[in-house]
Amino acid sequence: MKLFKKYFVLVAENPIIAALWLILLPVFLLALILFLLFKNVPDFQQFLLNDLKTWGSYILLFVTALNITVPFFFMTFFYRIKKRIVLIKPDGLQEAAIIYRQPLWGKFPYAEIIFPEYWDMTDNSRRRELELHVIFPINGKILAFLVLETTFVFNGNFQADDLEEMIKARGSVWKNRNCFHFNKSLEKILAKFLHDRHELIRDDIIAWQQKKLTIKELEQKWFKPDIMFGHLFTNVEKIEVSLRAPEIVRTHEKK
Repeated sequence: MKLFKKYFVLVAENPIIAALWLILLPVFLLALILFLLFKNVPDFQQFLLNDLKTWGSYILLFVTALNITVPFFFMTFFYRIKKRIVLIKPDGLQEAAIIYRQPLWGKFPYAEIIFPEYWDMTDNSRRRELELHVIFPINGKILAFLVLETTFVFNGNFQADDLEEMIKARGSVWKNRNCFHFNKSLEKILAKFLHDRHELIRDDIIAWQQKKLTIKELEQKWFKPDIMFGHLFTNVEKIEVSLRAPEIVRTHEKK
């Protein structure tokens, strides 16, 4: 049983390599050995070209179907994608998550954290940039579109505890299968931060419109990165933000 599980772990982790080494190579070696041993036997080449090829095709089809169905129904596995980190909970939803490293026998709750397209989570870049977009209602008829140009300075890799804390901070409930986008998660956290201070921030955006407040003063007063996000990630050394001038839009009144 252990060998059986190890085989399917290899299949789930490297399906192409597993197929080459565990299926095609043995079939090729068997055919070569039979050819060398029985090449002078009458009608052997005909057998090799017809019967053996037919049975080999059936066996290959069976093993391929097995390699697809067993990992799909009985294992937790993910292919490596540079912009993704996967959290799993082998001990159940109520326990702490760990970062997925390799295929596991059994089906476990998981969460995929999807990072921006241009972020490669396999390298050790210290600085990564991200734009955050939030719609802030001034009143029932006027909206402010806010854009934060954000730069993260990292001092290590993301930790499972931090990413799980981000999921909680965005107000989401962990289910058996989840997919969270990193930038959208931060936007939800930012939106909640602004909502909790709505009246004060609204007054200052109006003051900016009336040129009583500069965009830099508005940024420094309300968009402090350490307060908004700094507590979430232990691998973040510094967060820099730059607030663009808000775009003020008047919504259509309902008739």
